[in-house]
Amino acid sequence: MKKLIIMLLALLFTINIALAGSTKLLEDFKTYSIQTISFNEGDRLLLNLFNTQHSIVLDKANEDYIDLDIYRDLSKTPATPFYVTLSYNNYIKLDLNKDRSYEIIMKLNYLNNKSATVTLELINDTNAFTGYVISPPEKQKNTTGTLIVLLIIAIGIILYFTLNKKLSF
Repeated sequence: MKKLIIMLLALLFTINIALAGSTKLLEDFKTYSIQTISFNEGDRLLLNLFNTQHSIVLDKANEDYIDLDIYRDLSKTPATPFYVTLSYNNYIKLDLNKDRSYEIIMKLNYLNNKSATVTLELINDTNAFTGYVISPPEKQKNTTGTLIVLLIIAIGIILYFTLNKKLSF
């Protein structure tokens, strides 16, 4: 009985290890500014950028999109993730060091049965979202149509009274 319990625990432990995601370390972005990598659900991508380590976890792969958990600066404990959904027609820009400029752009290339292929590119984009909402410029109203309608009404009133006077004589 004791051997059976040990064998069952060993089997459960092996299954747990087999189902766990793997960790893939990306190349240095200074050497390779564009990197394409494939990973499965539960896998973690580690990237070293600006002397800190960051992590991207493929949480879920669906038919048209993937859900990612992105952890900035793993040296800070606890590292709090932010969650992103990425589809074929979109890309995301990441500000990993919180300096209000984007460092990485990420695009979904291929998606197949709980695995995805993405491209990460090192960029220098200083147009990061700052949190300040700026209202769009106010559009000038087009008054041409209104003026034409008023002109037609005025001509109609003039014609009405003119024709009415002629008919009454």
